[in-house]
Amino acid sequence: MKNLARMTLAICTLFTVNVNAADSTWLVCSDKTLALSVFEHRSDDGENRETNLTLIKGIHNFFETLLTNDPSDTPDANGFQSVWISGTPENSEFFSGKIKIDYVTKKVSLVGDLYFDGSDIATKIKTVLNCKEMQ
Repeated sequence: MKNLARMTLAICTLFTVNVNAADSTWLVCSDKTLALSVFEHRSDDGENRETNLTLIKGIHNFFETLLTNDPSDTPDANGFQSVWISGTPENSEFFSGKIKIDYVTKKVSLVGDLYFDGSDIATKIKTVLNCKEMQ
C-alpha cells in the first residue's frame, strides 16, 4: 500500500512538473506605428519549434508561422530570417522582408515592404520594435 501511494505521488509530481514547465515565449512588440505578437512554442509534432507572428498596422492584420525544421526559415549570418507575412484577404495585403527576433534583449528588427489593399506600391519598413514578455 505504501509503495502504491509513493508511486501515485511520483506520477502526480511528474505530471505537475511537465504542466508547469515554461516551454514557450510570448512577446508583444511595438514601435508606436506597428505592433507585433511573437509566440514561440513547441510544434504539434513535439520535436520542433515554431514561431507564430501577428503583425498589426492600424486595421490591417498579417499572420505567419516560422518553423525550425523548414530550411527557408533558417536565419542568415546576421540572424535575419526571410519572411512573408500574409494579410486578409491572403496575398492582397502582405509584408515581405526580413525579421530578426532577439529573445534576450526583447527586440525585433523588421526590414522590408508592406503592401495594403492589393496595391503594388510598398510602404518601406525598417524598424526595431521593443518587446515585453507576456505570461
